[in-house]
Amino acid sequence: MFVLTLRWSPDQDPTVLSCDLIHRDFHNRISFSKRAGLFDVFRPQLARALAEIIDSIQHKRQVLSQPDFQVDLPNLVLGGLRLLVSSAKDGARQIIIRFKHFLGSLQDAFAVDIGLRSAVLPHRERVAVEALVDIVGPLLNLADLRRPNLDEREAMAVEKSLEELAQNSYMLRFYTGLLVRYVNECKATGARMTDARTPARLN
Repeated sequence: MFVLTLRWSPDQDPTVLSCDLIHRDFHNRISFSKRAGLFDVFRPQLARALAEIIDSIQHKRQVLSQPDFQVDLPNLVLGGLRLLVSSAKDGARQIIIRFKHFLGSLQDAFAVDIGLRSAVLPHRERVAVEALVDIVGPLLNLADLRRPNLDEREAMAVEKSLEELAQNSYMLRFYTGLLVRYVNECKATGARMTDARTPARLN
């Protein structure tokens, strides 16, 4: 999970207080000692997306959930947004923005080097496997039940599985997109490795 904490005043643009990378095995926090705006901290594409979301909400306490929200950056995908606006001091508000999913290096979310650069491939492979399990699992459950003359219990199980698929349709699309992106990046990586191994021809 990628979490952003902002300060928002009615007469000023939002400023970034901190960014948190939360994983099951660790928690990294990046804090900003100086007033830093969205475009000072983040890549322009992400900063614009965040600014548009903030401009669309009212300056009051509220919760906003956009599970289908997605930002595609070079080497990074952020998805599944949840925004919380709460009270702060001096008439300002605190905004907490959570991205439930990300694929790639979070360094590529930032306009400056903050030391988060890491190898994308192991994380990419793990997410691809998890995505495949999440996509195929519900479909296999339906396939096991798909036969004529279902009894009442089996028919209810099919209906429940269909409801779960409908409720998680965004997640399935998101994970499918991750798989497609993973395959395309693997092809590009393989092509670069092949080009690097190909000896130059002498004219």
